Amino acid sequence: MACPLDGDAATPWAARMSAATAASPAWSFVVTLAIASTMACGPSGDARTALVILGPTPQKETPVPTPPPGPPVRATVTNGWTNVPVPRARVAMGSDTMVTDQAGQFELPTPVPCVPATVTADGFLERRVTCLAYAASQGAAPITLWPVESNEELAALRALAFSNGQLVRRIGSGWDVDPTIPDRDQVLAVWQRAAARLSGATATHLSVEIPASSWASVLIRPWAEPNDCRGPATRWFVTAGFCESSPPTYEIDAFILVPPARMTDEAVALRALLYFAGLRPHALPGLLNEALPADDLSAFERRTLHMLTLRDRPWPGGIAWPDTEF
Repeated sequence: MACPLDGDAATPWAARMSAATAASPAWSFVVTLAIASTMACGPSGDARTALVILGPTPQKETPVPTPPPGPPVRATVTNGWTNVPVPRARVAMGSDTMVTDQAGQFELPTPVPCVPATVTADGFLERRVTCLAYAASQGAAPITLWPVESNEELAALRALAFSNGQLVRRIGSGWDVDPTIPDRDQVLAVWQRAAARLSGATATHLSVEIPASSWASVLIRPWAEPNDCRGPATRWFVTAGFCESSPPTYEIDAFILVPPARMTDEAVALRALLYFAGLRPHALPGLLNEALPADDLSAFERRTLHMLTLRDRPWPGGIAWPDTEF
């Protein structure tokens, strides 16, 4: 059988199939196998059947139009304690720095970029956010700054709330009073009032159920002597009126040991709750003063508790010193 020459009038079936596929857009993503019935010449002149694989026909992608930028978003920087706008605050975003006006506001492009930013102002902790778009909440909520009134308060704040370099909140799911003590109901009422004060001061962010409805992770009980405490009892724990001890059972995380005469002292109860919430003694006057604890929260301690409610980031996120999101 003779082999057809180039330009022969006989059109291979595969070529006709390719033309049909190109003419039909609906076939553009179909891979077609076609066995052409044309004859090809081998080296010895014998006739062979050619296998032709036809791939998808390239299609031009329709470009997605870029939406025009919307109006700029006006975000506000405020004092987290007083909610008063902070003028002349500096917002650094990459190589750009913006300064708030007298209303504490600055403009952001739309859409607001999700980029790290640093916000600084005199009299406040430097705040670093991981996503400016989230912190600004598209202009719906202010960016709050943590006020600090002096260098002494700065050192006290670090000791009180950032003792291990970041905010710590560990208060336990439920507490209870030792059911074997004779005046349990009276003691229970005092510790419930202290828990309610803590919950109110932190907008329920630091709340504990006393007594626990199901399982108590912490048990309050009287101590026989300070040596019952975990490790040697420090002077502060003796002055504060409580300490922590490891229980002999895995069913309870910790014992809070209190001198019997102070089991109904509400200041001791509140101090213990704050300690288990991650707060530590500091040098300024207040309920957690390291030398002479007061019977009530100071203005500095109340302000700190309020700011904790504004920095309640879900796990595994948190706040590192001084006011850095991670």
